[in-house]
Amino acid sequence: MQLVLKIGTATIFLNGLEAFIQACPPKKAIVVCNEKEKRAHGKIMLWPWRVFLQELWSGKII
Repeated sequence: MQLVLKIGTATIFLNGLEAFIQACPPKKAIVVCNEKEKRAHGKIMLWPWRVFLQELWSGKII
C-alpha cells in the first residue's frame, strides 16, 4: 500500500489509524489537519492542510 490518508478536524483520534497501519503497513501515513507545522506521531505524519495541498499539487506525495 502506498498511502494512508486521513482528514482531521479540531480533534484527531489516531487509535483506529494506528491499528490499521499495524495490520496493513503503508509506505506513508498522513493526517491532514489544522496543525501549524508538520510533526510526527509515531509512524503517522500530521500535516497542515496547506502544506499537504502544496506537496500534493507538486507531485511530491504520490
